[in-house]
Amino acid sequence: MTGITEVRNGRVVTPSGVVEGGRVVVSGDRIARVDRASANGSPGPTTVDADGRVVMPGIIDLHGDDIEHHRSPRAGASVDARTALTAADRANLLNGVTTKFHAVAFEESPDDGRTLRTAETIAAEIRREEYTLGDNRLHARCELADASAEAVEGVVDRFGVDLLSVMHHAPGDGQYDDEEFERHYVEDRNWPAASVDDAMETRRSLDDATEPTASGGSPTSPAAPACRWRLTTTSPRATWSGWPTTAPTSASTRSLARPRGARPTSVSPS
Repeated sequence: MTGITEVRNGRVVTPSGVVEGGRVVVSGDRIARVDRASANGSPGPTTVDADGRVVMPGIIDLHGDDIEHHRSPRAGASVDARTALTAADRANLLNGVTTKFHAVAFEESPDDGRTLRTAETIAAEIRREEYTLGDNRLHARCELADASAEAVEGVVDRFGVDLLSVMHHAPGDGQYDDEEFERHYVEDRNWPAASVDDAMETRRSLDDATEPTASGGSPTSPAAPACRWRLTTTSPRATWSGWPTTAPTSASTRSLARPRGARPTSVSPS
């Protein structure tokens, strides 16, 4: 964008309040001024009348998995990653979201339409895209399992991520008790009952694997590598280690910084 553009007469939302009948002056690609529009003032070269509308900063969505729905718009049907990302980008912009952290689930749940291969494909598309209108970033949601941890680690090595969260959807250890867990996956997500039973057993076994030892040390079961991650960034504030105990000295350290530059990287247990 070049030149000067004025957005006039809207309800302008600022960090300190709302300016009724406000004016936002944009010079090039920067906001130069925010004030109240003057009835006697002369408009700029390009003027947008925002009367009856809200003018506000773009929304930052840190955790939105709607790209999954664009990837699989209906049961048994899917589109390529580029089409899904383009559709998600446009839908988010229409709803005021200008910075989107796409929450990509790294887990093997085929009955839920989630596989590690699909996650890696979408992550790669988000990383290399240069065609979207909004600011699209990668939020890697890592299920607490070795295969998921290894897949995310591979993505970190190849692309980098903008945000990482560790997920553990086990009955009685989060949103749902046993009954609600089964109802949610059978009725809301159309999983076969046998698959729900398998998922409950697997996720409970991870609970056992992450229990601290009697001496307060780290887990020693086969699932332990996923629990021993220590992920660090250049900022001490964005350091997370251990789940749920502190990481042992043998834990590997990975930088999450994206190769392409200055985007901030954060880590959050979920």
